[in-house]
Amino acid sequence: MLVLALAACGDDDSTASGSDSASDAASSRATGPSASEPASSSASASEPAASSASASEPAGGIVELTVGVPFGIVQIATLGGVAEAPELDGLAAATTVPITNPDQLRTGFAAGELDVAVMPANVAAILFNREIDVRMIGIVDAQLLQVLGPAGTTWEDLDGVTVHLPFPGDIADVTFRQLAADNGVDVDGLDLRYGTSLPDLVAAAAAGEVTNAVLPEHVASAAAAQAAAAGHDLVPIIDLQEAWATSTGGNRLPQVAVVATGSLVDDAPEVVAAIQAAAAASIARASGDPAVVTALSEQTGLPEPMVTDVLGSLDLAYRSVAEARADVDLMLASLFEDSPEGLAGQLPADAFFAG
Repeated sequence: MLVLALAACGDDDSTASGSDSASDAASSRATGPSASEPASSSASASEPAASSASASEPAGGIVELTVGVPFGIVQIATLGGVAEAPELDGLAAATTVPITNPDQLRTGFAAGELDVAVMPANVAAILFNREIDVRMIGIVDAQLLQVLGPAGTTWEDLDGVTVHLPFPGDIADVTFRQLAADNGVDVDGLDLRYGTSLPDLVAAAAAGEVTNAVLPEHVASAAAAQAAAAGHDLVPIIDLQEAWATSTGGNRLPQVAVVATGSLVDDAPEVVAAIQAAAAASIARASGDPAVVTALSEQTGLPEPMVTDVLGSLDLAYRSVAEARADVDLMLASLFEDSPEGLAGQLPADAFFAG
């Protein structure tokens, strides 16, 4: 199923491999281009416009879909193989497009170049609030975000330190800042440094230039392994999903959303149902199918044993929006209370939630 069209994908979750034996062989594939480099694909998602995306329907009734898939193990495991998904047979023909940074999601949907994507749930809410008509159609649960630092580091030890993060305003950034404050850290006293690409953060970790960082999997595991191989003390110290549950009482932190355009939701509900079914089936296979492990290893550049370890630690699960709605509402309300401007000034209306 994961015969993926993402060879040129860059950095939303790109990485480098982590064992001594596999590092050299995989590093060029794993790091990929920086966010500033164009991604090669069969459809563009980089030019801004003001319209909402709309799937096309050629003769025969088969809907043509362009699906944005960031280069991370969770995102690839969710929709990276949708082009071959049997659930879409007779309904839709999907083409996957590599996403290298959050701006591509905004411009891609605004320009009508994306129909479906995997993206941070808060980014989806922001797009909706900015009148880009995307709808949340599913949630992927994962133990995704890790704080890395020297072994034994606690929240109290983070006061006044430098912390590296992928992108300003994404789920790693806003969740970390809120949880740091909840755990007594003076967030204003932190030196927060945002990267331009995840490969650059992995390289900095390997060079010993990163003491603390907030990274998603699989990049967190790769960075820690590369740092260890170079003799640097950089290990997972705080699981943000566990910290979220402790801080808010929420069961899961619903970070990763599957979204579709409003026109697709309204005009082709059977196609949306097929996408939801394909995502759920793909997630269910991810941890138990050796072929999936092999495909993810080839696409991420990680050795298969590390892919297996990462998948095992992620605790992946797919939930419908109805099943996840209480957790999503809790997360968005918490983020809104902390920083209303971080959600474009309002919580999304009920129309945002589909399925």
